[in-house]
Amino acid sequence: HDEWGKFKPIAGYYLINFRGQFGKMKYEDQEQEVSKLGSKYKSCQEAVFTEAILTISLINKEKIAEKWSHRGGLIGDGEQVIVGFDGDAGIGIHSVNISNAEPDMRIVVEHEWDF
Repeated sequence: HDEWGKFKPIAGYYLINFRGQFGKMKYEDQEQEVSKLGSKYKSCQEAVFTEAILTISLINKEKIAEKWSHRGGLIGDGEQVIVGFDGDAGIGIHSVNISNAEPDMRIVVEHEWDF
């Protein structure tokens, strides 16, 4: 289940909407909503999201995803990674069942760039 943490993002720019969308939905429904945005949009990869919110927190002291978590991709056996701030402990990284539909489990959308 640790493969997501070994992901090496491509160096460059990422356009990420940190709003956290589609809460109170199951994973499949969230992914369907993201697909409706168009082919250039996808759920932000967990490692990219984690690095971005840590960097923003260090520079601006702003804690994105302080009251909610970003749902990442599948990690097997109906489980997926969720990432967000975990109180004063820092970044919280957990796995949840994809059938959960909690309001604080949202999707952060990334727009693919064409260079």
